[in-house]
Amino acid sequence: NINIILPPTELLDNYQQPANKSALIKWLKQSATTADYAIISTDMLIHGGLLNSRLASGSLADEDETIATLQEIHNNNINLKLLVFNIIPRIWLPDNESKYQQQILEYSKLKDKAQQTNTEDDLTALAKLEQTIPIDIIENYNALFERNYNLNLRLLKLVQDNVISNLVIGQDDGQQYGISNIIKNRLCKDVETLSNKENVNITRGTDEVALTLLGQIIGKQTPLKVKVIYNNENSPNIIMPYMPHSVAKTIQEKIKITELINVDNEDDA
Repeated sequence: NINIILPPTELLDNYQQPANKSALIKWLKQSATTADYAIISTDMLIHGGLLNSRLASGSLADEDETIATLQEIHNNNINLKLLVFNIIPRIWLPDNESKYQQQILEYSKLKDKAQQTNTEDDLTALAKLEQTIPIDIIENYNALFERNYNLNLRLLKLVQDNVISNLVIGQDDGQQYGISNIIKNRLCKDVETLSNKENVNITRGTDEVALTLLGQIIGKQTPLKVKVIYNNENSPNIIMPYMPHSVAKTIQEKIKITELINVDNEDDA
């Protein structure tokens, strides 16, 4: 019993071709007047899609416009619930052809590990590795994550002001160690300062976030109970490729976002 209103396909991104951002914003403002919920990708409105967000192709002015758009839609449609998601970049360089791709990956992992351990060995290894990478590549890489962090702070402010009903911060491809984990951990602390922190979820993954939010809407109308069943006893603790933590933790994140009820008894599910 849910009518899903989608943007015209010609306005959306197509692999490396970015979306028509201005037309999408116009469509969004018009469609918001007849909807109960809006599921909104900030990466789409700012950069034109996920791939272009890795290049940070959108400007700071695009960020300002997106924040203003969310505020305007809320002001003009006071009963509309805005479900917004923003993605922390993956730990690889956006330039797949860069000869420094492997060094940056190791730099990212070492930076996170050294911050956690603070041991002389890790700090020395990090300093040595930095000498092998051009300073502009390191600076641009760090700036990409810092900019994303600052945008997330602005979105958290909209949650606190009850403009955004539910915010999901997704984490693109990562590993057990990596700079995206540093950003995630900083944001986790920021979320704890909110009086309505229950309206924010931080999760691993990108592609499935919009559908996960749709699942949350469905769950509000028809509360669902689930039992998680693994194929063997080791599966919950496996850290899959491109993931920073275990399968079990990721599953619990998804259950929390969709507001499903986790039960132990299969007959109750």
